[in-house]
Amino acid sequence: MALLFSGKCYQFIKEKPMQFNPEIKNFGQMLDQVNIQTYETSRNYLTGSVTYLSPYISHGFETMPNIVTQLKRKHGLTPQHKLYAELGWREYYYHVWGHLGDDILQDIRPPLQDVNYQDTMPEDVLQMNTGLAPIDLAISELYENGYLHNHARMWLASYLIHFRKIHWRTCADWMYGYLLDGDLASNHLSWQWVASTFSNKPYLFNAENVAKFAPPEWHCSGSLLDQSYDALEVIARSNQTFKKNSLKPQSKQEIPLLQSRPSDALLKKYSVMTDLKQFEMTKSNQLRLIHPWHLKAKSDEKFQLGIIHLTFHEKFPWSEKRWDFVLNRMSQLCDVIVLGDLEEILLPFFSKRSTMRIDVQNTFNPEYAILLDELTKTNDTVIHPIERFLADPETFCPSFTKFWQIVTKKEKFPQP
Repeated sequence: MALLFSGKCYQFIKEKPMQFNPEIKNFGQMLDQVNIQTYETSRNYLTGSVTYLSPYISHGFETMPNIVTQLKRKHGLTPQHKLYAELGWREYYYHVWGHLGDDILQDIRPPLQDVNYQDTMPEDVLQMNTGLAPIDLAISELYENGYLHNHARMWLASYLIHFRKIHWRTCADWMYGYLLDGDLASNHLSWQWVASTFSNKPYLFNAENVAKFAPPEWHCSGSLLDQSYDALEVIARSNQTFKKNSLKPQSKQEIPLLQSRPSDALLKKYSVMTDLKQFEMTKSNQLRLIHPWHLKAKSDEKFQLGIIHLTFHEKFPWSEKRWDFVLNRMSQLCDVIVLGDLEEILLPFFSKRSTMRIDVQNTFNPEYAILLDELTKTNDTVIHPIERFLADPETFCPSFTKFWQIVTKKEKFPQP
């Protein structure tokens, strides 16, 4: 979580910021709208100039090296720009994921001592009815847009973990399902950073911090958050919790469900198949598999088969909005989309067609990674490595600072 709070005046960013628009189908349009200079000075403010690239990055609309190359060409991005380092955080999280694998879903460091965390989300939180404006508004935006400013994510995470004593993993799984940019490494390791199981201390915030970086409707002076950091740290390191505030709820918005599979309406809308019995194999004998984390536009005429492996999504369900976002893009790229337990569908299908040549982008996502590995045992399968724009150190780096020092060692890049 690379937030270095800016001392710039809030008045600097009163202009309406660029909005996230999931309907944009041309990723180049998003890159064209990036403003590196205003990002540098205003990104910490909720109305600041952020890029909104993360949903497209998480779902692989373009590779990281190509994104950085285009930002250099279009906007003059250099390693001295803050955006470069922020993109480096995602590279770092993938470095950690590559070394630790599924262990990123568990405490990397010991949690705060003698604190008891719960494993269920409170109803008043789910219903946006805590009475604390920055919390209720953040959840409302998450539900409505599938997106949340990084600062608001940190406030929400800190509140749930340290002031409501909900285990970070419970919270991380919940938020992941709603985020259009949900990425297990970036999301879950960020929650651990807030919890202090992947950092040296818990991340805390108070009413003054909200007033500095958020619009007036988010402010919460006079609430339980209107305390000093020392007082809040005592609460974080104890079993004391915040009770529901007596204020009226900020929203009456309906709670969208998390689903382990798309709705029947979406399956019909995007003509998703649940088996391959009627599937007519391409005559070229070459096939590319497209999964939710590599939704890159076609570069050749290979037949493209979209895959949704439900054994993963049973563990990590998505909102209808996120299912629609992914399936919409996948339907633009793929000749056919198949959904189900793909070990039972794909493996038998391809084992009878051992001459079929398959290529696919690698992924660390559980279940999908296992499926791809199994495919290599039945067919001539090429698994392309995840492309990085920064070198990946062979030795595990326990902190972003260490990672950054190694990858920038030969250049005079600024340190975070």
